[in-house]
Amino acid sequence: MVEKDADSMRETLAGLADGLACPRCRLVLAWRDDRGRCSRCERFVPALGGTLPNFTDAEDASAAAILALPDGAIGRAVRAVQALRAGESPLPEDLAKLQEFRIVDASGALTAMGRAVSYHVAEFRRQAEGGAPARLLELLRENGLGPGSRILDVGGGAGQTLRRMGPVPGGERVCLDLDLTTLAFGRRWASDEGEDVRFVAATAHELPFRDARFSHVICRVGLNYMHQATALAEMVRVLEPGGVLCLTTEGPGFDLGLIARSRGPRELAGRLVDAAYGSLLGLTGRQPAPGGRSHCGRSFSTAGRLRRQLRRLRCDVLRLAATRRRVGLPVGFECLAVRRDGGPPGKA
Repeated sequence: MVEKDADSMRETLAGLADGLACPRCRLVLAWRDDRGRCSRCERFVPALGGTLPNFTDAEDASAAAILALPDGAIGRAVRAVQALRAGESPLPEDLAKLQEFRIVDASGALTAMGRAVSYHVAEFRRQAEGGAPARLLELLRENGLGPGSRILDVGGGAGQTLRRMGPVPGGERVCLDLDLTTLAFGRRWASDEGEDVRFVAATAHELPFRDARFSHVICRVGLNYMHQATALAEMVRVLEPGGVLCLTTEGPGFDLGLIARSRGPRELAGRLVDAAYGSLLGLTGRQPAPGGRSHCGRSFSTAGRLRRQLRRLRCDVLRLAATRRRVGLPVGFECLAVRRDGGPPGKA
């Protein structure tokens, strides 16, 4: 990696590190030589490539390879993949670089990394064309999003939603996810496009930030793949009093559609199990803990359960509406809530 790029990465980490905290001790980490350390539990946290703090204890060779690419490599790969998706042939020099970066193989076909690039390019384009992401941004702008906002996107993938917001002067955009390769790609793509978006690898069940760090926390659909009470408590904890939480979630009508489209008995059984988890959560508030013997794959959300969880966390629900319905059942929800003053939130 060239020295200029390494210096840029260290500057990016320096801007993020002051609010990164040990997920268990809640103490701000001390950083040295691209590693953070908790002074209480002595936990060390590496920053992959000097810019991607990794709280997952996982390793990923693909992520390391992406972060080691020279400046402009991912931007060039994205442009070439866009040409391929449009049925055009990339320039010979671009094709040679794609082979060097292992985006395409010797025959010109996309590799596994190339297919990942193609997916993220398509997702970014889909968000640019409107739909649910555009509505989410509209809701946020109606509720204080602007210069100086500090925004966290939980389960944010490659940072597409944050990038659709555009620059936030005097503020901060942070993308958190578990997938190291996706985060590494998003980090380099944002950098190549001149976008100031920061990326962190961690679980939503233990957010590695100090209390009240953000003015806005968003989570698009990811909540359905988490232990919802735990994740919501963490999202509210890192919100400042008066901060805005914006969620889009899947409802029981979404599961009904998945069940109807199941291909074969094995897939049908899995869809029915997920629907059973969602029903259990909606009716009783109980959900298998992450990592437990009967761990949860995903659980749909219900309006009543979301409202009760947020009220227990001392949040005022401003909006909770079904986006559309299938056979009378909500397919999804838009939820907007504000954390009240009065100290740390309680447990759900």
